[in-house]
Amino acid sequence: MKLRSRLVLSYGLIVLVGSGLLIGITMSKVYVDTKSLIEDSAAEMAGKASAELAAGFEIALARLDAAGSALAAAKDEPKPRDSVIRILGNMLSAHAELGGVWAVFAPNALDGKDGANRGSDGSAPDGRFAPYWNRFSGSVVLEPCVDYDDPGDVGLYYREAFTTGKPFITAPTEFEIAGTLTTVVSVCAPIVYKGRPIGTVGIDFSMEAVKDIASAIKPYGSGYVFLVSTDGTFVTHPEQSLVGQNMGDFVAPEARQDTLARIADGKSWSSVHTATGESFYTITTPVRFSGVTRPWSMGLVVPMDTVLEPVMALVRIALILAAVIVVASIVASVLIAQSISKPILLVSRVSEALERGDLTVSVDQALGSRNDEVGVLARSMRATVTRLHDVVLEVQSTASEVAAGTDEMSTAAQQMATGIAGIADSSQQLSQGATEQAASAEEVSASVEQMGANIKQNADNSFQTEKIATKAA
Repeated sequence: MKLRSRLVLSYGLIVLVGSGLLIGITMSKVYVDTKSLIEDSAAEMAGKASAELAAGFEIALARLDAAGSALAAAKDEPKPRDSVIRILGNMLSAHAELGGVWAVFAPNALDGKDGANRGSDGSAPDGRFAPYWNRFSGSVVLEPCVDYDDPGDVGLYYREAFTTGKPFITAPTEFEIAGTLTTVVSVCAPIVYKGRPIGTVGIDFSMEAVKDIASAIKPYGSGYVFLVSTDGTFVTHPEQSLVGQNMGDFVAPEARQDTLARIADGKSWSSVHTATGESFYTITTPVRFSGVTRPWSMGLVVPMDTVLEPVMALVRIALILAAVIVVASIVASVLIAQSISKPILLVSRVSEALERGDLTVSVDQALGSRNDEVGVLARSMRATVTRLHDVVLEVQSTASEVAAGTDEMSTAAQQMATGIAGIADSSQQLSQGATEQAASAEEVSASVEQMGANIKQNADNSFQTEKIATKAA
């Protein structure tokens, strides 16, 4: 791989990995922190929303407290039933947001004349006094309350406050009102006379009124709240079909008991669920009312995908910026790598020319004028080329001188060879003379040897003669 490619690849990888890690860690931190902030904010918002929801009912409870005292006082008036009807009627007329106002007295608890008031205004067929002013039919009417002796949940609106002596708020309950089945939420309080309960007074809210209270709260602009009564019944919900149904029916079977227990005990909890492909964060918090021992619960639902959209938009912008930075960095790295590799390539070409023995090559003047390492290398290479050129010239000069000396030596050698040839001829003549002399010497030597032999023979003969002469003597 070429140097430029390695530089571009290395730099690009560093920028890509570095940018990816930086943006990833930053965005992850931002997402987690934002989500945590939203959850904390949702909890705070839920508390405020709970207080807002409770406010409307708190006002009703305060009015009932005053009404209970007034109704108890009516017991001492000459015509207590007329006084009670008047008090309740005035109360409904003064507050247009109320759907109905009622009171249910224990048998003969108000004036002891139930039997004498059978079928009278505000009295049941048996004469029991239970006046109910309401406007659910579109006009204000007075009729007796119904189902107050029902032993089930329907009768709680009267029975709970009367037996406990404390305020109570019912779950949405359906009654026949003005000839039409109507679902209402009742806020109830005991009527206490001289320390003992004599009946129950209450205010009815239509479901639309309760819904208006809840729908006015829009967490983060796109969230919503819902109300759940003490027994887990949906009081309000954006999906109208859920109103009147129990929340426990919409959780996992194994979680039903725990969910209903949390609602009854007034506990807070949060959860995350997914519906229609969107993630929702829900925090459920108790809604407490003054003097009411059994709280409701309010669920505040925040669509996380919608709320976190600004963060996700920021993430997308960051990714685009990262891509731009990476591309720009790669382009910059290409230019930088080219500025580094191109001079080196030019210098390497000079080196390759020198390797081929080409001393005519030259180093670019611009490279030699640089103040960086490439400039140092170029100047060094230029000096090398110059030095090699000088060395070659010196070698050529020396070679010429050596060639001239060689010619002279060749002439001398030829002369020497001629002299040597003459000497060789003389040597040959001397050799022939020596050979002849040697032959003469050999002849002389043979004569000498022969002479010696003759002398020796003569001596032997003389010795024998002397020996014989001795014997003769």
